[in-house]
Amino acid sequence: MAADSRITDDGGSMDLLNFPKIKKVKDCVVGFAGDVEMGVLFFSWIERGEPDDPAQKPQFEDDDFAGLAMRKNGVYWYGKRLIPGGIASGCPAAIGSGGDVALGAMLAGKSPAEAVRLACKVDTNSGGRVNSFKL
Repeated sequence: MAADSRITDDGGSMDLLNFPKIKKVKDCVVGFAGDVEMGVLFFSWIERGEPDDPAQKPQFEDDDFAGLAMRKNGVYWYGKRLIPGGIASGCPAAIGSGGDVALGAMLAGKSPAEAVRLACKVDTNSGGRVNSFKL
């Protein structure tokens, strides 16, 4: 799994490079796209073992979030309700504003890191250091 490290907001008042949007947590690799506060809460929730208890599950108000978790048994997509959706085995997955470019690059044979680097070249909201992790 690979990710760029640029975070922005819609108004352009925040533009920060080298923010970690991907990390290894226990037996999985997780990443997020969208709202950075939701992403930090997503990481924390994964680190706590994904509790279903409503008191421990982050409540996201808008749709500006997507998360991926890569585990030995598959890759899972998460939206604002944090309900895991499985991604078909052998199919690449990409999220975020550069996701379509990255997905196309992976379908054309590029590695996840190469795909993210290509997305950074064409998507103005993608950039910074490209980080990648393997299981």
